[in-house]
Amino acid sequence: MAIEKKEPRLKAADYSTICRRFNRLETKIRPRTTGNRDLWIAIDASGISVTNRGEWMRKIHRKGKITECKGFLKIHVAVDIETKEVVALEVTKEHVGDNTEFDTLLVDSIQNTGRRLAGVIADGSHDTYNNFEKCEALGIEPVIKIDNNAITIPPPNTYHNRRRGTPPRLSHAQQQLADKNKWKKEKRYGQRWHAEGFFSTLKRCYGTHAMAKKFANMQQELCFKAQPYNTMQHTI
Repeated sequence: MAIEKKEPRLKAADYSTICRRFNRLETKIRPRTTGNRDLWIAIDASGISVTNRGEWMRKIHRKGKITECKGFLKIHVAVDIETKEVVALEVTKEHVGDNTEFDTLLVDSIQNTGRRLAGVIADGSHDTYNNFEKCEALGIEPVIKIDNNAITIPPPNTYHNRRRGTPPRLSHAQQQLADKNKWKKEKRYGQRWHAEGFFSTLKRCYGTHAMAKKFANMQQELCFKAQPYNTMQHTI
């Protein structure tokens, strides 16, 4: 506004103009590629509110009627455990399960970095037969936590699909549940904290809710907020 007073031909942009220009910006995740080493990623998901009113309006005043409330967004992220950079990010609505975005994060991580993906670390919410089979097909080592009550006994020889061999998830369950503490140490399962660290930084810097009102604009906003995080990793 001060510049506009000095030079009337320069008009200050209004909020709507700034918003439209922002939503047209490219927000593709572009991590820095360093060397030709194999990539190891940590995958996790977290919720982001679409308003700043908190849970009180949702659970108390609305009597828990989810359909009448705004709900949440979910951020699904893959983080390079060596550089701590975000290499893939997806924003979905709250009803989308963590395991459904597993394939997308794997593919995006490979495309965004141009590296070979050697391993993925994820919590039990990503524990599905399809995810283990996907990792085996791509030559990726899955370090995915499996429930303690998982079946570890192979099917009998009379089983009609026995010729297919042992399912990938069953093999990993046998190895993991034999000695879970040893498995966590050998497979570096504790490195999953890098993904949780991203969510902590994001929410402390920008808050726990999105400012945009439309879902497409919320996706744009949250992807854009992830960009400075990668830059910050190279300045620490």
